[in-house]
Amino acid sequence: MTIFINPASPTDGVGSLIDPKNTWPASGAWTPGETYLQVEGPVFVGTVTCNVDSSAAPPMVFGTYEPLTGRRLSGTSRRAKINANAGDRGVFMQESAKNILVDSLEVYGAKLRGIHKDTTGQSASLYAGVTVRNCDVHDVRFADQATPTHSINMCGSGNVIEDCVIHDVDRSGIVPTATGIVIRRNKIYNVGQYWLGDCIQLIDC
Repeated sequence: MTIFINPASPTDGVGSLIDPKNTWPASGAWTPGETYLQVEGPVFVGTVTCNVDSSAAPPMVFGTYEPLTGRRLSGTSRRAKINANAGDRGVFMQESAKNILVDSLEVYGAKLRGIHKDTTGQSASLYAGVTVRNCDVHDVRFADQATPTHSINMCGSGNVIEDCVIHDVDRSGIVPTATGIVIRRNKIYNVGQYWLGDCIQLIDC
């Protein structure tokens, strides 16, 4: 099932194409195996927070849809926008969130992490199964300029980061604490804007 999200909708509908929701689900309101698509164009302001395990079902998908047709968009040219608006994170997959595909989103304006997959104690070995693909993650900045900021912070095993554009961050681009992670075909630039940082900084990998 696909849940459609249009931040410009005046009402929080049922999630259909003609009656979309106007916000992403609350932390515990996700359904394993479903596809959640935000419309291309209007900007969602806030943090998308998920704590639901989709491991027993097909992956949950967080992505973008074409306004008129509802067609899921997947690629590097058309993305729905999530503005964290100086919140700690843009997309936050908590410890219990697993088996998720984050595809073709533009995430910006966070102060700590653009996209963050967490595990207990930032464990490298706990299963996560998260793929981040075709995303544009940028402008991750903290006011004091000394706090570590990361565009994508991935913890756990079974993760993939591919075909993303990552740029304009105070510290580092991709920071995995992970076992068996795949990082490929990403474009990373303008890191370490206000403090020492790396394009990719491996921790306990």
